[in-house]
Amino acid sequence: MRKILKIDERIQFKEVDYTAKNPENKKFVEFKNLKKFCEILGAIVGDRALADSIARDMTLIKDEEELAQKLRGYGKFSQEQITQLSALHFSHHISLSLKALSEILPFMREGMRYDEACQEAKLQAKHNDKKSKFLPPFCESIYADELTNPVVHRAIAEYRKILNALIAKYGSVHKIHIELTRDVGKNFQEREKYKKEIESNYKARVQAMQECEKLGLTLSEGNILKLRLFREQNEICVYSGRKITLANLKEQGALEIDHILPYSRSSDDSYMNKVLVFTNENQNKGNKTPYEAFGGDSQKWGEIESLALRSGYPKKKAKRILDKGFGDREAGFKSRNIVDSGYIARLIANYTKEYLKFLPLDSHENTALIAGEKDSKIHVEAVKGMLTATMRHFWGLGSKNRYEHTHHAVDAIIIAYINAAMIQRFSQFRQNQESLKARFYAKELAKEEFKTQRAFFEPFSGFREQVLAKVGQIFVSRPPRKRARGALHEETFYSIDDKKLSETYGGKKGVQRALSLGKIRQIGTKIVANGPMVRVDIFKHTQSGRFYAVPIYTMDFALGILPNKAVVSGKDKDRIIKDWLEMDSCYEFCFSLFKDDVIEVQKRDMEKPELAYFVSLDASDGRIKVRHHCNDITKINENQKKLFSEAIEKEVVGRGSIQNLKVFKKYKVSPLGEIKEAKYEPRQPIALKTSPKKHRKQNNAQ
Repeated sequence: MRKILKIDERIQFKEVDYTAKNPENKKFVEFKNLKKFCEILGAIVGDRALADSIARDMTLIKDEEELAQKLRGYGKFSQEQITQLSALHFSHHISLSLKALSEILPFMREGMRYDEACQEAKLQAKHNDKKSKFLPPFCESIYADELTNPVVHRAIAEYRKILNALIAKYGSVHKIHIELTRDVGKNFQEREKYKKEIESNYKARVQAMQECEKLGLTLSEGNILKLRLFREQNEICVYSGRKITLANLKEQGALEIDHILPYSRSSDDSYMNKVLVFTNENQNKGNKTPYEAFGGDSQKWGEIESLALRSGYPKKKAKRILDKGFGDREAGFKSRNIVDSGYIARLIANYTKEYLKFLPLDSHENTALIAGEKDSKIHVEAVKGMLTATMRHFWGLGSKNRYEHTHHAVDAIIIAYINAAMIQRFSQFRQNQESLKARFYAKELAKEEFKTQRAFFEPFSGFREQVLAKVGQIFVSRPPRKRARGALHEETFYSIDDKKLSETYGGKKGVQRALSLGKIRQIGTKIVANGPMVRVDIFKHTQSGRFYAVPIYTMDFALGILPNKAVVSGKDKDRIIKDWLEMDSCYEFCFSLFKDDVIEVQKRDMEKPELAYFVSLDASDGRIKVRHHCNDITKINENQKKLFSEAIEKEVVGRGSIQNLKVFKKYKVSPLGEIKEAKYEPRQPIALKTSPKKHRKQNNAQ
């Protein structure tokens, strides 16, 4: 491709790992399933309409047996072909109908771009003609067919809920800035990988903090970062190849943290764009990339290449160090680091622009214009998280603690104040820093001179203090998990006389009692443990005032039979689990709890009741688990410590029996964090609910 398009060797291809051997030998794109599909169909693939119909069936029908039956109906395939086709998987649509494709493709085959082909075919993008004060459900929008990811669907539903609540309380808005978290749209494995990255970064930071104290270094953000880079680089300066010693770390002005791709040119303030180097090397590099600064010296550049590839640098960092064509991509690179142009960000932005009625940005604006039309204004922008993190630091709002949840509110305020003028001023400020590194970078970030230099672009005087004060008043809102979803039971099957079951419940008699109580279930001749506990019904004894909990599992919802026995812990004198209490007329129903419902609790040793989120009930001993609303261990007082008795930095939680609680009430929290006591509702029956499937247009299968 490089040869065909005659692309300069300094320009690198996106998504190619240039730290690998022969990186450009990697295949650019493969259509493995399409190739197999064509091979299996043979001559049939020439019948485009038939091939499209088969591909559509293979995309929409997920059950292999059902698909095989459908393929037999065509009367065109042998059993071997049906088996092979059923094993193939097409999972997505593109947002174009077959009719639209048939009109566009002839022009694209002539060399036209997609937009030119659409114009030539006289095809117009779908638009919504009527905007409203509130955002309608996403499933009713013209974009609904573009999205199949349930995780993103939930994120958009929460976004809509919060936005509409804000509009209902404060009125319509002029503009919306959006930042998407990095895990939006990722599958389970990708989200788990991201969580592990966060865990790893947190551990590295804690280790660096501990090392700072051991070495007698001031515990500052600058020193913590220096120590992390010092260890990552195997104590070597990548620009000089010289060893960095502990004495260098302690010596004022000996070392600097450099942005590999200059910040003023890239807007990249991420960890992956930083290295620890000797001050003189950094001054020699100036406002250039490593290649621009040192590439003219073949020997020095060879040493830098060698160090970048073998000194333990993460691939993303090594790629930045070895970048030879940054200058050609500079404008686009900077823009991408400021504005999130990813698919999900664009989808949410377009959905909002298309349906929400905005207030005009100036007195002459015609708000009826479609976004992108001449004279229309930009009312929705998706901001990159990288810029948010940078401004958090420069506005003195501290490092993000991902374990506590109010950092999202801080980020939201920062995002609201990010605009083109502020970005321009900030870039100019960083340009000055790049030119005067010896003056600024050699000093600790907390020094008064640095504070003076950054203060000029703060949104207003006292910004930091007001932000922290407001955020401190927030009660973090979570939606309760009311859906009965998940497996009906766990995967492991036990025989009825299994030794483990016998020991747990007290012999065969105990196992039979556990079955009758619904603690375990019988499937045929085998025993299985319950699936998720969906709901917990709370009762109160009319005489003693003690509270009792009735657990309700997914299996109960599937059976449609409402359990009526409350948990009793322990075993009797024969070591058999105790029978549970029937909730008869001596007990009154109080409320039902789902995960993430808000409750008010006061234990006997607490001075006053406290609010918490309900997490779970332990059916073995009747204790409930609760969580602090913002999960910040630094914000809990002495009274709360008695409730959140198992609190650690990662998880501010506690467990306790409900029977002897002085106060036990259910509350409701709005999307904006407004709290009020829940009104009494009668006990509800149970049944599995199915969501009606929205009719989908028959788009072309990929």
